[in-house]
Amino acid sequence: MNKGHFARSLLIGTLLMNCAKPPSRSPGSHTKAISNTPVGTNPAASSTDLKSSDSTVPASQSPQTTPGNPGASNGPAGSDVTMTTTDQAPTPGSAPAGEPLVVVSDAEMATIPSSPGSTPPPASDPPAPVPPPAQPPSFQKGDVFNPKTYKVSQMVSALIEGNKYLETKATKAIAVNEKGLGMAVVLSTQASLADAKRAALEGCYVIGGFQPCTVLVADDKYEKDSASLSKPETYTDTLATPKVLTEVPFKDPSQGDLMITQYQKFLGFKAIAISLDGTKVAVIEDDLESIDEAKRLALERCELKAKLIPCFLFAINDDITFAPKGKPWNLSIKFDALDIETKGVQVPGISVSQLDNLVDGILTYTDRVEREATGNGMVYLSTVSGNVGWSTPSHNLITGKDYKASAKERCEAFDGPETCSPVIDKLKVSLTAAQLPSSTNGYYVAHCKAMPRVSCDAHKAAGCKESGNYYIVDADFKVDLKPCTL
Repeated sequence: MNKGHFARSLLIGTLLMNCAKPPSRSPGSHTKAISNTPVGTNPAASSTDLKSSDSTVPASQSPQTTPGNPGASNGPAGSDVTMTTTDQAPTPGSAPAGEPLVVVSDAEMATIPSSPGSTPPPASDPPAPVPPPAQPPSFQKGDVFNPKTYKVSQMVSALIEGNKYLETKATKAIAVNEKGLGMAVVLSTQASLADAKRAALEGCYVIGGFQPCTVLVADDKYEKDSASLSKPETYTDTLATPKVLTEVPFKDPSQGDLMITQYQKFLGFKAIAISLDGTKVAVIEDDLESIDEAKRLALERCELKAKLIPCFLFAINDDITFAPKGKPWNLSIKFDALDIETKGVQVPGISVSQLDNLVDGILTYTDRVEREATGNGMVYLSTVSGNVGWSTPSHNLITGKDYKASAKERCEAFDGPETCSPVIDKLKVSLTAAQLPSSTNGYYVAHCKAMPRVSCDAHKAAGCKESGNYYIVDADFKVDLKPCTL
């Protein structure tokens, strides 16, 4: 070996021994700048590039000039290291001029110990397994109904609560449409299960925005399995157009058709109004001024009696006019506290002739109230017959009864208990939404949280007080749950 070859081999060995810290690297190669320039020398005048190579130069091959780099030459014959000297300016990320670069393979890097104090990168934890999406609980036809198994809508939940569906042993059924909106009905114990299913389907079709429905529950058991509810073809039932007066929708047939029979015999102005809960009111009384008055009284008395309001006209005179799509879905009752002696005033549920009998003449209601030192008096209206019962404190001097209780008692003498509503207090219309049956006796939840109306203001006018989600029906009768600030 000549002296030049020996010096270069010694330099390579020295440089490799001085590699104490592994450089940052790209996969497959590692580059480190190592200073080996003697003090006082010009680093730009002498630099050496050392690269490991997978190919070796045969011993018989003499050193050759590297193309494109006149100052570079291959290493000695038989060497696996190529040395390149350069006086060019360093490229970004390379060693400074005059600093030799050592490129080491991955296998060689593995043998070089880490510098003291260095911390190996932590092993990354394997990603947590992604749980499968939650599947809705399944049930089969005939299983016991559980609102937690079939997640009911706010509408159906409110109707279940308002009707005490889970507690009652009466005949009952629940129908829903594809969106989960629907109707829960409770009929009398004398009604058949077929009657309950029919009433539920009819109510579901209207309250759900005129979409086809299916029976979900009959009494306390599922009528469908969970898999079928995801299929559009499951929902096929709508509401048949009534052809005769006895085909009143939503009704409990066990209550008979006596009202309809009386209605058919009456020859004056008359009308029938119905509610989704099965309430029906027929106005068949003398002395009505017009068919418009009959329509007004039918709607107002129905809303004074029903659990779910507004009510719908079913018949005008002898014509069936049931068309819930034509109903504005607002209450017919007005709650204005008007003076009953004002000319032309309308008191909810009371005909013009009845009001005249209360305010005109001697010993009428208004005459007796004006004679009272306190000016107190109360009028109750029967929503069945339209009769009224009234009383003042002086009426009860002998019995000692409260005049309000006495007025209610006199009214209920016509048509029985729970048939009358207070409509006049002293000399003013006193009716408020809070006094409606739909707002009392546990029906408030269904009245507010199930029944769709045209706006948040319409819900407020109906007596709903809490801000929250309410069903709104648009001009196309599409029903959606929307937030309302009341």
